[in-house]
Amino acid sequence: MLVIMDDFNARVGDDYETWKEVMGKCGIIGEETTDNGLRLLEFCLVHNLSVTSTFFSHKNVHKYTHYSRNKEGTKSQIDHILINRRWRTSVEDTRVYRGADFMNTDHRLLLSKIKIKLKVMKNDNKVVKADVVQLQNPEKRIDFELKLANKFASLKDEAGNLEKNWEILKEATTSSALEVCGKKKKNKKRWFNNEVESLVEKKVKLFHKWQTIGKGDGQTANCSNRQHFEGLLNVGKELAEETLLKLDEQESDLEEPYPTEREITDAIKALKNNKAAGIDGIHAEMIKAGGTTLAKYLYQMFVEIWKAEKVPEDWVKAVVVPLFKKGDRSI
Repeated sequence: MLVIMDDFNARVGDDYETWKEVMGKCGIIGEETTDNGLRLLEFCLVHNLSVTSTFFSHKNVHKYTHYSRNKEGTKSQIDHILINRRWRTSVEDTRVYRGADFMNTDHRLLLSKIKIKLKVMKNDNKVVKADVVQLQNPEKRIDFELKLANKFASLKDEAGNLEKNWEILKEATTSSALEVCGKKKKNKKRWFNNEVESLVEKKVKLFHKWQTIGKGDGQTANCSNRQHFEGLLNVGKELAEETLLKLDEQESDLEEPYPTEREITDAIKALKNNKAAGIDGIHAEMIKAGGTTLAKYLYQMFVEIWKAEKVPEDWVKAVVVPLFKKGDRSI
């Protein structure tokens, strides 16, 4: 939103038909458009601005912003408040308040009332869930592995770039599952009527309000929850310096061999179905249905991880879902 307020020394007049894109029908009737006024209107037209005072009907005494001290006592509207055209409907009123005392000035207070309705930004990174139950169908499993193989063949594997290769695997797996299985449909409950929907909306609004509620110590409830989980999960232990020195002295020529393809396939078979996916959106059913195609790609990735001694960033992220069990919910 852009708002410009100034003494433009410009009379814009009442020529609505000519300047309807930048002004309303409530200009001062009979007022002549001055040279500065014409320049101001052209400026508004070029920059998509609106002269807010011309959109609201008021008595002329609530429009005049300047009173000359000459004998004639000339009154004029030369101070203006401009706003982006797309935000003009947010302006509820613009008028002069004559009662405001500004000592030695010929100008009067010009005030705009603006009401902004802000929308909650949608999370574009939300993972679209595939209907992985469809992978129980043998034909779907074959189709899924075939699509996966085609995607891996078309995407170039980058040796040594662990993060890039993980993104390739994740994208190929999740997109193939969506193409073969479709999106997971939400089961509509018969009891979910308009009344329940309005209550859910009310609950969401209250939840957002709760997130900003301050506690007695000045912290927000949301901040308090974050600190709770940090203290619960990020447990750090201090080791004695002598212990660390002993570890440095110990050397071993023993090198652990890379995991074998057989170990990878055995681990895949041992995965349990009907478990929630992680932040990557990959379910155990997808990995199993990927067959030898996905198992080989995973094997190459695990060897790369073994050599680099690090894992992709997604693997160190966790989705924490606190479940209420008993006691006081307000604590």
